[in-house]
Amino acid sequence: MQISSSDQTNRNDAIQYLLIDLDGTCYDIGNKYEDHVRNNLWKYMNTHHGVPVERAEEVWRPLFRKYNQSLRGLRAGGFDIEAEEYWDCLRAGAEKYLFPNAEVRELLKSLPQKEKWLFTNCSEKHAIYALELLNLKDCFTGVIGADMMGDTSKAMGMTTLLITGPTALEEGASTPSALSHCDGIVSTLSEPAVRKALPVLW
Repeated sequence: MQISSSDQTNRNDAIQYLLIDLDGTCYDIGNKYEDHVRNNLWKYMNTHHGVPVERAEEVWRPLFRKYNQSLRGLRAGGFDIEAEEYWDCLRAGAEKYLFPNAEVRELLKSLPQKEKWLFTNCSEKHAIYALELLNLKDCFTGVIGADMMGDTSKAMGMTTLLITGPTALEEGASTPSALSHCDGIVSTLSEPAVRKALPVLW
């Protein structure tokens, strides 16, 4: 959904670090992986917590909207969740949906910043596996994920490039208020598009 960076007054060397989202950014959200993860969530809520599959989204959505992260929201809603088991269930089957994308890799390699961190609400273990499937692991310094953030969830801030799409809309990043905080907006993660929207990255 977003790429954020450190910001300083001197724009010539202002952007030193990049925080890059995983879902809907490092891969095309249209590949149905997000739908697959959601279906896994409905099944998890059913098998582990007795929520009927047909009611799972109804229970989940207001918690997600309030807390901007499913695990955090469900725990706040009274669900007793073991994190590793939860993530293993949610992210199972990633290899059926995530494949290398040369265009995204070329973009990441072209960016001059020495440190590029994957910044995601996903667990570090499964985020790293996703990067391996996407052939992007060597493009990143490391991963800042759900395990490290604990009860905190990512949000827009700093210098922000928004990749539009269903994920951005669902997380509230496409509202007029949120868009006003974006320094650039693109519909696809490619070097030409990003150079045009936010040339200061180079």
